[in-house]
Amino acid sequence: MTKTVCVLTNFRAGSTSFTLQKSVEHDLPYKGELFSHERPWPYAGIEAYHQEMKIRTNHKDDPRIQEWDDRQKNGFDFTRTYIKGLQERDPICFKLMPDHTTPNWRYPLPNTHDIDIVKSCEKVYLLYRRDWVAQALSWVALRANGKFGENGFLHPLRNGTQTTFDFHWKMHVGTEYNEETVKKTVKGDMHGHFVNMCIDQLMNNYKRMAEIYHEVPGIELVCMEDFFATTDYKKYNHEFVWEDGMPDIPEFDTEGLFK
Repeated sequence: MTKTVCVLTNFRAGSTSFTLQKSVEHDLPYKGELFSHERPWPYAGIEAYHQEMKIRTNHKDDPRIQEWDDRQKNGFDFTRTYIKGLQERDPICFKLMPDHTTPNWRYPLPNTHDIDIVKSCEKVYLLYRRDWVAQALSWVALRANGKFGENGFLHPLRNGTQTTFDFHWKMHVGTEYNEETVKKTVKGDMHGHFVNMCIDQLMNNYKRMAEIYHEVPGIELVCMEDFFATTDYKKYNHEFVWEDGMPDIPEFDTEGLFK
């Protein structure tokens, strides 16, 4: 029985829905972006910032955020602790973006954390999106708009009886749409440093994903568009409204990286 599953992926590639479905397929706990800098999940004996929904909050003034920051400043290496958990086959299904393991995602530095994570897992999927322009536009819009949770499904209530998995499933693989498409307004200059920063982040992640894919044997390559075409998955019922014009997206062959 497979106990550790990693989805190596990039932002805006359907990774939450994909990882949730794989957690069900492999009957493993879903842990989302396990190695996220800001809010790591509880795993391998660590009581991290993320908890079950009854005590979870996204407020930046939550004292647990400061406590977590202080632990890292004092030298606590949660990445290595999580890797040890993977190596000891502590059951989990999670997703990994390469920049989760860099000190600063804007200026990624060479490191081996990401490949160590991948090598520590029994099963690894690499999920990419063929439509690069759509992916880049979605990432720029979400970073500018900030409303990640408004995807067009009926928003589940946060309550003490609902698990983290249940909440995310209803948020991302739900079957009930809002009656009207959720319109997300994107304001500001979409031709400057901010857009370039978002695009660089996606490109750097993809390039690192390709390096890992070609170095580590046994990774299963999955195209987002092909996978979801064979499932009952419903696309998010939302629409971006570019108030000051849509940005220009440079050409980039995501699929070619893995050939």
